[in-house]
Amino acid sequence: MSKLWIPARILVITLTVALLVGACGPTATPAPASAPAKEQAAPAFDPSSLKIGYAVQTLGNPVFTTIVNGGKDAAKKSGANPDNFVVFAAENDLPTQVKQVEDAIQQHLDLLVLHPVDVQGMLDVTKRAVDSGITVVNAGEKMEGTGAIARVVFTECENGHKVGQYVSDFLGEKGGKVVLLDGIVGEFTAVTRATCFLEILQKNPNIELVARQPANYDRGQGLSVMENILQAQPKIDVVYAVNDEMALGALQAISAAGRAAEMIVIGTDGGEEALQSVRDGGLHATLLLPMAKMGYMAVETGIKHLKGETVSDTVEIPTYLITSENVDKAAELASQ
Repeated sequence: MSKLWIPARILVITLTVALLVGACGPTATPAPASAPAKEQAAPAFDPSSLKIGYAVQTLGNPVFTTIVNGGKDAAKKSGANPDNFVVFAAENDLPTQVKQVEDAIQQHLDLLVLHPVDVQGMLDVTKRAVDSGITVVNAGEKMEGTGAIARVVFTECENGHKVGQYVSDFLGEKGGKVVLLDGIVGEFTAVTRATCFLEILQKNPNIELVARQPANYDRGQGLSVMENILQAQPKIDVVYAVNDEMALGALQAISAAGRAAEMIVIGTDGGEEALQSVRDGGLHATLLLPMAKMGYMAVETGIKHLKGETVSDTVEIPTYLITSENVDKAAELASQ
């Protein structure tokens, strides 16, 4: 027998025994599975860090000051820092408002409420604001396809219908002569109020529209336009202006001409000066649009969305026709 064979045989036997011992040995206890990691809670919503912008057509009209103040009230109630509330006033200039929204993008605002100067002209920059991460609330005129999370509105056709029905009832079957003062030519709110106002009047063939001219929502223009109309029209029963500023200007011209007893003047907005004029027997009526509530609801809606709450894509705010009979309840109505 070869001497080399013996060690090799011993090695094979040794390995075989080792394998058998390992196979028959105790089974290793598996390590316990680690507990699943707990999900970290989302950080609590901190309204104090919000950066809010409010963009309006102008602050030359006190209506928009009231709207903005309503927005500030909502921000304050939510816990937002007043120092982080930025107001943009375009003074009815489209390029200015486009630049202001671009500034809002650069400032990385969290929320922007936008009353567009021009719907079509503001579409592109509004989309860019949304794409940049800003939550946009569209107030007033509707902008389609921008990605705004909601629209806060007064139903302008209904507003025109309300005033039209009041004038129709006031004149009765005998009818009368009506003057209409428009806002900005082609602007949605002005066009809608006027068109829907006339829809009602056209149902009475005895109501005659003797003059219709724009006065661009401006008191001074309302005064000068009405002066010209008074010279051309020897008989007028009703003057309707699609905002209070023009109505107050028209009233000034009518009073100066000594014809205040001849006709009634009706405005729209329900600002404090207009309401006081109704109390004093100047304006016959104004359609109260709760402006502070519009601003409040716009900002509140945006903040709710940022908090993760579900919000309606359209928030409609009711309006009220105010005359001497209910003018003392105007504040109560506006807060409803």
